[in-house]
Amino acid sequence: ITTGNSLTVHAAVENISTVCRELEIDPLDETLAVIGASGSIASAAARLLAPRFARLLLVGRRASPRLQKLGDEIGAEV
Repeated sequence: ITTGNSLTVHAAVENISTVCRELEIDPLDETLAVIGASGSIASAAARLLAPRFARLLLVGRRASPRLQKLGDEIGAEV
């Protein structure tokens, strides 16, 4: 049983991986921006995607301790 958030995160991560593969983009050479990164879905996706990309940018409505903590934990810019 899930709220659907897990499925949404999985679908987002898989779709990004599929697009990169189909367009022959090497994520380790790219920057990815995660919009709404202070939310539960985007923060989970950011955690999964961080090691796959050269650089990760976390974008939120406003600076927050939660967003900064996530950035510090996964080595992303806020």
